[in-house]
Amino acid sequence: MNKDREKLIGARLRAFRETLQIPRTKFAVTLGISSERLASYESGRAALPYEVFRSISKHYQLNPEWLAHGEAVPKLIEPFNDEVFISQLKPRDLFSEVYSMYIEAMIKQHNATVNMELKFIIAALEKLDAFYLNDAIPLKTRLRVYKQFWPSTSAAIDKVTGRVAKSDEINEPLKALENKISERDLTDVESSSRLEDVKPQLPSLLERLQKATQDSGQKSALAKSLDVPLASVSRWLAGDREPGGEITLKLLKWVEQQERK
Repeated sequence: MNKDREKLIGARLRAFRETLQIPRTKFAVTLGISSERLASYESGRAALPYEVFRSISKHYQLNPEWLAHGEAVPKLIEPFNDEVFISQLKPRDLFSEVYSMYIEAMIKQHNATVNMELKFIIAALEKLDAFYLNDAIPLKTRLRVYKQFWPSTSAAIDKVTGRVAKSDEINEPLKALENKISERDLTDVESSSRLEDVKPQLPSLLERLQKATQDSGQKSALAKSLDVPLASVSRWLAGDREPGGEITLKLLKWVEQQERK
C-alpha cells in the first residue's frame, strides 16, 4: 500500500464532502459507517475500501478518476458502471488497487471513444459550414444556427462533451446530417431557380414587406425571424441596401406567412 497515495485520496475525499457542504456525521450515516471511520479515510490513516467508494459514488456521483489522480471533474455526469468487474472483487479490496487493476483502463478506452466521436462531429460541422454558412460568421452565431436547425446534433455534441455519449446517439443524428448535405445538391437547383424568379419582383416584395411591418413590433419580429439586426431590416425596407439571395427568399416566405394571417 502506497501511504502517500492513500493520503492524497483521503484529502480529495474530504474536499469532495466539504464541497457538498455535508457534515462528516451525516455523510458517514449515508454510507453506513461511523464518522470516526470516515475520518480515518479522509486523513489517510486508513486506506479507502472500494465498497465505501462504491457507496459514495452511488449516492453522490463521485468521479473515480478525480479521486485517484485529481484529474477530470470531482462529480460524475453519468453514473459509474462497475458491473463488468464487481464480481471479481473481494470485500476488503482497496479503491486504489481496484482503480489500477480495472477502472483506469476503462476510462482510457472510454476517453478514446469520446475523442473519436467528437472528431467525427467536428468534421461534420465543418462540412456544414462549407455548405450552409459563411466562414466570416462568428463561431457563436454558427453554433446558434446549428442549435436552431439541427437540434439533434446540438444534443449529440452536448452528450459527447459531457462524456455521456453512446455510439448510436452520436451516429444516428450525424447520418441524418450527412443526408441533409447530400440533398443539398438537389435543392440548390430549385432554390437558385426560385431566386431568379424573385429578383425581378424585389421592388414589389419590398412594398409588401413595408405593408406587413407597419404595425408596432413587426420589424423586430421580422429581424428575429431572420436572426439579423433590426438595423439591417430597416435598411432593406428603406431600399438603402439590397438583401442577399438567401435572405430574399426568407423575406418572401415571411411576408407570405403574414399575408395569410
